[in-house]
Amino acid sequence: FKDPATRLRSTDVEIFAVGVKDAVRSELEAIANPPADTHVYTVEDFDAFERISKELTQSICLRIEQELKMILMRTLSPPRDLQFSDVTSRSFHASWSSDAPNVMSFLVRFRPVAGGDYVSIAVPADT
Repeated sequence: FKDPATRLRSTDVEIFAVGVKDAVRSELEAIANPPADTHVYTVEDFDAFERISKELTQSICLRIEQELKMILMRTLSPPRDLQFSDVTSRSFHASWSSDAPNVMSFLVRFRPVAGGDYVSIAVPADT
């Protein structure tokens, strides 16, 4: 149970753990993100889960708000040296440089010359 939880946390998944009845708290703490007081819950039965659902919901919402604040504080760096090549009526090649650290992907958004809706494509940073 620890390895899957570790892999999830390494991809920035926030894990909350809820144990029912005889759940082992140390195992729940090993699964959940710290701090345990906001990420680990134990209940006696499934009916009791309803009683903690408000507290759990508040903890999750608080973490979402905190993460949104962190996202808004980030500064996005525009690409440098944007170049287009191999332009045809059906395709094009785009390349650029970026000094931004820890980039996982780029969002490329364009609209066909003939009109229509914008097209958005997420491009992995390592391509």
